[in-house]
Amino acid sequence: GGYSVRVYFKKYPADVVGIVLVGAGHEDFNRRIPSGCEGIAQSNVSFGQLAQPLTQLGIVRLAGDLGLLTPLTGDMLKGVPTDLQSELLALTFYKAEYWKTYVAEMTSLPESEAEVRSSGNLDNLPLVVVSGNPDVSRIPPGCQAPPVGR
Repeated sequence: GGYSVRVYFKKYPADVVGIVLVGAGHEDFNRRIPSGCEGIAQSNVSFGQLAQPLTQLGIVRLAGDLGLLTPLTGDMLKGVPTDLQSELLALTFYKAEYWKTYVAEMTSLPESEAEVRSSGNLDNLPLVVVSGNPDVSRIPPGCQAPPVGR
């Protein structure tokens, strides 16, 4: 949502009195990924493209029920009460539409980033940024983008 609210502000500045960004990404994040690591994003897109037909066949759900997807779903389920985890997976991860949307979002990132970049800065608008410490343990060493501003 961080991209959307920044573009919205530039289109409708009179409607915005302040912005709160929660876990929002920076539009230059993908530009700052070290060379040689670009394949990570493409492998995520490829996985999403593969997952679409596999969900329609019930294979993704079966793999999940057998516990084979825990490395992939672990982060998604952190903090979700145990009795709601299977429902969350059924409504998202096990649906072909989820993966179709995921692939569309991932492949349109360069265009979205360019739109945010062209929207400019926030002028003197009050801004609150809430961020956490992301789990980067699955990202290969040397492939983590350096912090923005350095």
